[in-house]
Amino acid sequence: MKHIKQFKSWKAFDNAKSKDGIVYTSRVGHIDASPAELVRLFGKPLKSDEYKTSGEYLFKIYDRYITLYDWKQTSLYDDRCPNPKDFWTNEERVIFNVGSHGTDDAGYTVYLLLDLIQTRRAELKAREQVA
Repeated sequence: MKHIKQFKSWKAFDNAKSKDGIVYTSRVGHIDASPAELVRLFGKPLKSDEYKTSGEYLFKIYDRYITLYDWKQTSLYDDRCPNPKDFWTNEERVIFNVGSHGTDDAGYTVYLLLDLIQTRRAELKAREQVA
């Protein structure tokens, strides 16, 4: 089994900043996931633009920076949507955008992210069984 530290996801934010301190990615795909499960797996999301997105995760998997973020799904953008606190505690699966640099291998980028999620799930399950 892979270990989560292999992915260097926890230090990615510091490594991916541009000169102005912002990480730029473009949407290359999407996944469906439960916001609450993402919080259990990776902790609270990083603050985002607080308009079209309420939070995002930034991972460095091998040499690739990957972002995972909600898009126009909270009351920050549309009053008919849940507020960010309710959104990030929601157990129902919703669509999250996946961002990266370049779209030539978008399928592989999504695969890497899904593999990371599966690896993290397995790690947490193994910890629960030991405890």
